[in-house]
Amino acid sequence: MTADTKGKYSDVEALKMAEGMEREGIAFYQSASEAVTQQELADTFSMLKGEEVKHLQLFEDMSGQLARSKTEEYWDEPDVDAYIQAIVSKQVFPKPDLAAGTVAGMSTAADALRFALQAEKNTTLFYSLCAEKAKGAEVRKAFYDLVAEEKKHIVLVSRLLQQASA
Repeated sequence: MTADTKGKYSDVEALKMAEGMEREGIAFYQSASEAVTQQELADTFSMLKGEEVKHLQLFEDMSGQLARSKTEEYWDEPDVDAYIQAIVSKQVFPKPDLAAGTVAGMSTAADALRFALQAEKNTTLFYSLCAEKAKGAEVRKAFYDLVAEEKKHIVLVSRLLQQASA
């Protein structure tokens, strides 16, 4: 594995970390959409879940292609996946099996929106770093494209949070 103590990862490792983050986002937004009573908010959380599903598919496709191409050293083994998951755990979204409990602990829709806003900001920062450090042009472009999408999510969630807090 090419990860070292300075946080340098291969493109495949960065993509695998992003996959984990997207899975956690899917679970969080699913739980949030089921927990809120306002239809517009439920629809927004469902839409954000759909975006996470699209991002996950992109990352899975890209990491699979890179892993198969053998252009980077990467061990596709359960221990490596567990290592990567441990790195990103609790960094952005709760683990999928904890998402419903996290949402249940939020007393208002504004709480869920605040959490989502911070998660989207953290995701944007992480993907920006991955884009800057990517070795491959295709991986770099994918991360930059997703940074642009995540920024749109930040604007949307911010707007909804302002409405919910008013």
